[in-house]
Amino acid sequence: MDTRMKRCPLDTFGSIGLITSIPHIAKGHGAIKMFRGVEGVKHAPDVRFNLIFVHMLDDGGYDNHFGHGKWKLTKGNLVVARREKFSKMYWTKALVAKDSVNDMDTEASLLHRRLSHISEKGLNSLVKKDMLPGLKNAELEKCSHCMTSKQIKVSFKKHPPSRKSELLELVHSNVCGPLKVKSLSDAFYFVTFIDDCSRKLLVYVLKTKDQVLEKFTQFQALVERQSGKKGIKHEKTPPKTPQLNGLAERMNRTLIERGEALYTTMHVINLSPIVALNTEVPNKIWFGKDVKYDHLRVFDCKAFVHVLEDERSKLDMKTRQCIFIGYGLDEYGYRMYDPVEKKLVKSHDVQFMEDQTIENINKIKKFTLEKDN
Repeated sequence: MDTRMKRCPLDTFGSIGLITSIPHIAKGHGAIKMFRGVEGVKHAPDVRFNLIFVHMLDDGGYDNHFGHGKWKLTKGNLVVARREKFSKMYWTKALVAKDSVNDMDTEASLLHRRLSHISEKGLNSLVKKDMLPGLKNAELEKCSHCMTSKQIKVSFKKHPPSRKSELLELVHSNVCGPLKVKSLSDAFYFVTFIDDCSRKLLVYVLKTKDQVLEKFTQFQALVERQSGKKGIKHEKTPPKTPQLNGLAERMNRTLIERGEALYTTMHVINLSPIVALNTEVPNKIWFGKDVKYDHLRVFDCKAFVHVLEDERSKLDMKTRQCIFIGYGLDEYGYRMYDPVEKKLVKSHDVQFMEDQTIENINKIKKFTLEKDN
């Protein structure tokens, strides 16, 4: 543990009273890097164990949950730690968030990353439905990426609105932008369409805002072809009332943090259990059949794309090193980014190295340059 303690005069910081009658003198105080930081820690050299008092965690804004011989510590929607009872005490470790996805090598952690950092609750929902063969229990450790991008203020509980019973009976839509940074395809906006019944999500990127009608026409043609339903009635919400279009607004918040991963996020959301659907999966309701997950890969991992014979000479390399950024939309295959040619590549003939990401590639390049110099 990373400690910040300082020596002080004897008895300056009082004593620590345990179940024994002998008080333990505190000879220092400070903070430890545990969970997200615990302040007001007392240093008592003659105490053999590191102890955490529940009231200290409570004062720090954490929620403690005890029951059935288990303990879980949460802060807002984030599970910080969990442990089982041993004898009469609950034991835990000083868990520090991992900065690199390569440190997470369990099957549950790999699926967590393949599903764009799905929550532990969502992953266990898929396990219970036997949709992830071979995985019996999904217990995730803290993930620095989730802490960085997902932590929000705790929302107030409210009665959920009723969900439509038929596909395309109600479609939520919203336009988001302009974005601060344009995508690789020079897009500054995107528009979402969400079916209320299935929560099926479709996203289209826009270079300019006046492309919305064009993308809506594409959306209408696609869903009419897939569902066989026709006809539409336009319903508008009053100006400056985003609460009335909450479903689309919340989806924008999820998508806006993703950049070029927009389509990948859409793909994964349509394969993830939704609370409003009683943990059913949007694509299963939309297409009326079970979904598969064996094609999923970790976003931004290293990928080797096969170069076809007509695109190379006999002496050229048969593969090019790229970065995986997504899945094909209407076509089958994967989408990669070639950092050398600085362009998007679509291919089905790909080999992945999911334990290596763009961060690892950059570190290797930096190390090589420093070594050469």
